[in-house]
Amino acid sequence: MSGLLQHADLDVTYRFLDVFTGRLTAANALGIYHLYPEAHDEQAVNTIRPLFDAIVERDDGDGCVVKEW
Repeated sequence: MSGLLQHADLDVTYRFLDVFTGRLTAANALGIYHLYPEAHDEQAVNTIRPLFDAIVERDDGDGCVVKEW
């Protein structure tokens, strides 16, 4: 998603992701998205965050932390 956010307007990116995630849900499919949060301002991250069910964050070690909304 970082590429989308870097090359497209936030509103356009939000609308695209809203439709895309809706279609994945309708197909009972799983979508996995990658975002570098430090590469984007807080507003952009907070705007698209509600479109997703959970977030997986890497910690400083070898593990991952799953955060559900």
